[in-house]
Amino acid sequence: MMRTVPRSIGRVIALLATAAGLAGAYNVYSDNSALRTRAELQACAAAKPPCRAAIARMARSPFFQEFDFRLAKETVRIRCTRSLLLVGPYDCKRGASEP
Repeated sequence: MMRTVPRSIGRVIALLATAAGLAGAYNVYSDNSALRTRAELQACAAAKPPCRAAIARMARSPFFQEFDFRLAKETVRIRCTRSLLLVGPYDCKRGASEP
């Protein structure tokens, strides 16, 4: 009976590690077109219309997605992170701008 407790804990840990790995892979490899559009709208929020934002750089990791958009006079960085570590809705914030 003493062996079943550690074996159960090991299975739970293996299941959690597998779930975290799958969530991380989903964050990196899933379709992010809706998030990219949302980030572009946020980059254009402070610009004068019509805003033409060209994507200059995109970085994806299990924990965040980052977009650099070239606007008329600056490059705007938008960083989107999930509300929980690997799951939940994305929250996007405008970062530092470069001339």
